[in-house]
Amino acid sequence: MTDASSSSVSVSDTSGTAYQNSSTYLFVPGALGKDSTVATDDSSTPGSYFRLGSYSDMETGAQKNGANRALFFPRDHVKDETSNGSQSVGKGILLACNGRLLMRSSDQTYLHSTGSINIDTEDKLNVHADKDILVTSNETITIQNAQSKAITIIAGNGQGNLTTKGLQATIEINGNEFKSTTSDSFSYYRCNVYTYKLGGMVDVTLGGKFSYWLGDALSITTSIDLTISLSIAMTLYVVKVDIGLIKVDFVRNKYEMKEGKFVAAKANFFIFGAKAETTVTKADETAVSNETKAVDSGDAGVQTWVKGVVSKVSGPDSEISEIKSTM
Repeated sequence: MTDASSSSVSVSDTSGTAYQNSSTYLFVPGALGKDSTVATDDSSTPGSYFRLGSYSDMETGAQKNGANRALFFPRDHVKDETSNGSQSVGKGILLACNGRLLMRSSDQTYLHSTGSINIDTEDKLNVHADKDILVTSNETITIQNAQSKAITIIAGNGQGNLTTKGLQATIEINGNEFKSTTSDSFSYYRCNVYTYKLGGMVDVTLGGKFSYWLGDALSITTSIDLTISLSIAMTLYVVKVDIGLIKVDFVRNKYEMKEGKFVAAKANFFIFGAKAETTVTKADETAVSNETKAVDSGDAGVQTWVKGVVSKVSGPDSEISEIKSTM
């Protein structure tokens, strides 16, 4: 159907009369009237509409009615073009239908635009490819959905590899975070690692643990540090230095193997391993009995007692009954 009332496109008939129009369109009404010979009783809403050129008179009525306008134009176009004049500028192609829009190509398909491309659907958007999908951009790529809705990325139905690579990664979680790994997990850092935690931490390990520090290690605890070992606790070191104010040990049995021991308490120094020796000499007879008993050493933290070193020599003429040495 060509509108002959305007004057921009020349159309010649057999009589030689010329008509001009700025657009040519094909319009199929959404509903046909009873009279098939006239169009006056047909619906003004499009069943299908195909226009070549600029804004046509068929779309004039649609602009006056918001419901009809939505049947002719995409809603993003209505948002962008807010006046009839801006919608009339330039030449273009308009395709609208009140049914399915089907396109098929048996070869490559090209779509090129020097301006923005807007895809808008009021239902699902499905994109499928039998082979690779490549999305590239010279600028930022943003994936965003409605508030409180999820975004799911699945690689190979849970059996494929997922790779992310970038210069810097920022992840902000405004709620809980859950991570589940069913195989070995590896973390490799070629830089310093800083971790700041403003809450508590619970770490439960049901297997073995091995840590190796090549550099120095410093740990500062401003509150109680409690370690409970239900098995053997062993520490191997070359040099150990304990510096503090108070140290309390509660043990049932304690065994220490050292070459020497030096204890300092309140500026009093006690040397362990004192030795007492008594020799009895007589011209005609020496001691027939020499007994040493109750050698007891107790470390009470303030004093050290070496007591009960008893030497008793009995003989016919002389007797040293009891010699005690207390240190």
